[in-house]
Amino acid sequence: MQRNIRVSVFTVCLVAIMLSFTVLSGMGQEKVTLVIGNRTETQGIIEMDKIRVESFLKKYPYIEFKEKVYPLVRELSTQLMLHIATGTEPDMMACSIEPLQFYLNGYLLSLNQFIENDKDFQSWIWAADTALAELTYEGNLIALPEGLYVYVFYANKDMFAKEGIPFPEWGYTWDDMVDFSKKITRDTDGDGIVDQFGYEWAPFCDAFQPFVEMLGTSIYTFDERGLVSGANFEDPRALEALQWYGDLVAKHHVCPTQIKGDTTLGFTLGKVALEWGGTWRIPGFNDEVGDKFEWAPIPYPTPVKGKNPLHFVLQRPCGAILSTTKHPEEAWLYLKHIAGPEMYYEGLKKYGGSEVPPFDPSMSPLAKETMDLWTSTTPPGKESMNLFLDILTGGHYIMGSDNRVPYGYLEFWAMVDAAWPEVFTGKKTAEEVFKPLNAALTKSLRGE
Repeated sequence: MQRNIRVSVFTVCLVAIMLSFTVLSGMGQEKVTLVIGNRTETQGIIEMDKIRVESFLKKYPYIEFKEKVYPLVRELSTQLMLHIATGTEPDMMACSIEPLQFYLNGYLLSLNQFIENDKDFQSWIWAADTALAELTYEGNLIALPEGLYVYVFYANKDMFAKEGIPFPEWGYTWDDMVDFSKKITRDTDGDGIVDQFGYEWAPFCDAFQPFVEMLGTSIYTFDERGLVSGANFEDPRALEALQWYGDLVAKHHVCPTQIKGDTTLGFTLGKVALEWGGTWRIPGFNDEVGDKFEWAPIPYPTPVKGKNPLHFVLQRPCGAILSTTKHPEEAWLYLKHIAGPEMYYEGLKKYGGSEVPPFDPSMSPLAKETMDLWTSTTPPGKESMNLFLDILTGGHYIMGSDNRVPYGYLEFWAMVDAAWPEVFTGKKTAEEVFKPLNAALTKSLRGE
């Protein structure tokens, strides 16, 4: 009995000494001030950043933070370039940027020097080779990923059932989409105003690019390095796909053009059968739709019966380290922290619903199991998971090209968005709008 007591006392003392040493060693380190660039345009981003910083400082109390706030994403690159030119740039960016543009100009560090000896990073589960490959240039990892987003359509199952229309399944065609959208689009209350629509039309490249790719071409041209070198809106196949997409509004009138602002407004109110979006929209739909109707993700349509559809998959960077930083090791610690399993899990708890599974320290934002966490927190969880896995494991997707654009991706995107109204109002054809614009779009992508 006395021996056990002596052993217990010894153990307690040993633990106390070790804890004291840990605290003192942290206290003895010289303070480091890390300047991080970030966006704060939404309350959600602000709240999540607070969680990230507070949890990080508990581990590394000798590091102090100063935040450099950047505007909306479409102005971020210009503002960061200005700061670099004036020597006022941050040590690192803790938000999504266009990494290739900055790396090719020598403004970002290669992360290889950090990951080669980082056992924690190497222990994380990364999905497939595309997880990090999309942010790797000539063998150098230039940013860490935020997540892998699969873009699909979300469908109001109750609306299809009410209209007596079979629910779309894998392999339905472009013509099928037009046909059922026409049947769904109607005046439901007899006041002479159409108040139910087939599809909530989106003008974004992410939304229409798969239709172009399914015809065997792209909205971009590429150089021998695989980098985007220009726009491809002179290709007849690209223009054909763009015209089909624009005709959903201009010719078939199956989209609610009078609904402005939030593009999900019609769907979440139960006024639209199909809404486009990525996996990141699932928690929002879950909260906004509630029990108003049953919904589920469905694949894109295919141009020809029997051919597999394609889907847009986006790999967003969560941050990168500036080459001029005086604190590269500390910047790596924070970058790894915000990209790692702990913070991704905190995001799940905050946005993913009430039934979040237990934390797995080997998880990563791009693990198959992590996607399961996202989808398991939603009503159509199993359906979501099966569809996303079919798309990814079957190779039925195209990777978003923004990480392969050296310059001007956001300017390109803005110019395309602004050009669509003349097409969907029927004033001009897609060829009349986009073909003359091709030269200007190419210049934006080349930074000219």
